[in-house]
Amino acid sequence: MKKIISIIAMLCTTLSLTACSGGETVSDSGRRQVYTSFYAMYDLTSEIAGDKADVYSMCPVGTEPHDYEPKTTDMAKLTEADIFVYNGGGMESWAEKSSDTLKDVKTVCVSDHIEKLENSDPHSWLYPINALKAAEAIKNALAECDPNNSAAYEVNYEGFKTKAEELDAKYRSMSAAAVKKDIVVAHEAYGYLCDAYGLNQIAVESVQGGEPSPTRMAEIISYMRENNIGYICAEELASSKAVETIAAETGAETVTLNPFEGDTGGKGYFEVMNENLEVIEKILK
Repeated sequence: MKKIISIIAMLCTTLSLTACSGGETVSDSGRRQVYTSFYAMYDLTSEIAGDKADVYSMCPVGTEPHDYEPKTTDMAKLTEADIFVYNGGGMESWAEKSSDTLKDVKTVCVSDHIEKLENSDPHSWLYPINALKAAEAIKNALAECDPNNSAAYEVNYEGFKTKAEELDAKYRSMSAAAVKKDIVVAHEAYGYLCDAYGLNQIAVESVQGGEPSPTRMAEIISYMRENNIGYICAEELASSKAVETIAAETGAETVTLNPFEGDTGGKGYFEVMNENLEVIEKILK
């Protein structure tokens, strides 16, 4: 679908615009319109787009992405986009269902570009090399849709690549020096991170969420006591009575790991992941 624009705007922009996936949408400034499903996808896309495209997040900041469902008005805006970036892998069921209907919107499903774990954990971006693969897919989509700015997208991607590889090296160094390997977390969101760095994730809640059974609670408490685990990780967007109970029963200190889903206080990917690194390093001493 092409947006109706004024003759004057068309004369000013026609030479610089190339149709993308059957349609083209530009703001008054001439930038491509890119919609993303939630904050992680928004931030990664913004890193690559820089000031050459307008990037929006469908899921409001502070809202749990697993629970978010777009309104009709949100979906109407999405149909006017040039590009739609979403994670997939079960993270946003609404996005996966909607992608087939967005015939004039170029869609990027990040999980299609990442080697998946055997379980159903969709949080692949918590492993920096997977975030890099996502960034590359986003860069390619932007360059295809907006070839006039492809060089800028490439430069931004190369900067992202450098930082992602440096972050990966930090995590590997931390893991190699770690005395312990167990991390107890509120939500089973760290499968990719733990798999990459040889850590063991013990989750209170499964990927699908929901309070654990009394049997599971007892197992976690017993394991923490037997293995002298002194920390349990909570999350910003989810409060858990189970985590509070386990902490009280074991005397463990509650710390915060950020799955980089929505509530970051305006912090970007690398800032949050470096903060997570410090927390994990503390846990594993």
